[in-house]
Amino acid sequence: MADYEPLNADTGRLIGICPECDGIINKFVKCAQLNKIRGQLDITHTKALKHIPTLEQIKHVIKAMPNQTDIERRNRSLIAFTLLTGARDSAIASMKLKHIDIVGSCVFQDAREVKTKFSKTFFKSQCG
Repeated sequence: MADYEPLNADTGRLIGICPECDGIINKFVKCAQLNKIRGQLDITHTKALKHIPTLEQIKHVIKAMPNQTDIERRNRSLIAFTLLTGARDSAIASMKLKHIDIVGSCVFQDAREVKTKFSKTFFKSQCG
């Protein structure tokens, strides 16, 4: 049995155990080769891992975003707010101003009013 993880449209990684010698298979293969290999291995397809941007990449995006109009400043602020709080997009969309303490640098996600995962209430503070 082996897992095929697509890396792009025509190439992927095949990872598994060889049925003949019990050795480890870990190699790049062309998608076109899979039909030949299928006769020898039971191949399952796995989803490729999503790219997660680094902190530096996110900071670069924020700095590169336009900020001339109110809408552009709002968009830039939302990306920065998401980065600083780690809140989910559905939670941010359902937050009210009363959930944010700018002076205290904290956010209160009240599950009765904010859409949080598994209806959890929690407090996020920039300072600690």
